[in-house]
Amino acid sequence: MIDRDVAAIMGGVTPVLRDHFAGLERRLLREAEQAETLRAAEHRALMAEYRAWMVEQRSALDVLKREVEQRIPSLRDGVDGRDGVDGAPGRDGTDGVNGRDGADGNPGRDGVDGINGKDGEPGRDGIDGTNGADGAPGRDGLDGKDGVDGADGRDGIDGANGVAGKDAYPGEARGLHDPSASYRALDVVSLNGSEWRAKVDNPGALPGDGWMLSAQRGKTGKQGDVGKQGPAGKDGASLIASALDADGMEVKFARDDGEVFTLDILPFAEAIRGA
Repeated sequence: MIDRDVAAIMGGVTPVLRDHFAGLERRLLREAEQAETLRAAEHRALMAEYRAWMVEQRSALDVLKREVEQRIPSLRDGVDGRDGVDGAPGRDGTDGVNGRDGADGNPGRDGVDGINGKDGEPGRDGIDGTNGADGAPGRDGLDGKDGVDGADGRDGIDGANGVAGKDAYPGEARGLHDPSASYRALDVVSLNGSEWRAKVDNPGALPGDGWMLSAQRGKTGKQGDVGKQGPAGKDGASLIASALDADGMEVKFARDDGEVFTLDILPFAEAIRGA
């Protein structure tokens, strides 16, 4: 009786298990192909995002360079100090007192008349009176002192260096879009299979003006052509022996390739018993 039940169970279970494992194998293959396709799409999206980021950074660097070049001509040196005030000119020296004129000399006396007869020798000319000595020239007035030089103006103080700017926020991958969450510029979210990037802080509803589409979900491609039928597989191994363990409710099978496997029939027996 038990042998017939086991044979019946085996006859019904074997094709079901075969179909089940064949279907499981096909499903696993499909899932593996889908996972590989998804990874490739995510990689392409990531590379596109990185290239876009590099373009933005180069553009920002060019803008900064132009601003610096425009700013350099407008920079001014420190204000020159005011010229020092000239010292007051020195006072003119006092004119010297003119010397007094010297007194006139006494006139010389007339010579004595010569004796008539032979002319006497002519008398000598009277001596001219001594000219009065010139008065001593007045002393030159003292030169006025030079005015004190004005103090040099102080050099202008250099302006302090500007504070270094903070690093730009790079954005984060925030997963599936949440309408109640708060987002910042450059944050990345996904919605309905597409990827969106925030253009500003607090970008608002998605889709909207505060978001830009960075990767769009592709359309389903056409079904491919049926592949060629593969070569027939080798014949499977054949069962050559079986043994029933009534106590353990197990059936052991031996194949002609040397493999032995065990089938637990307790669940089937309980199902039949409860039917």
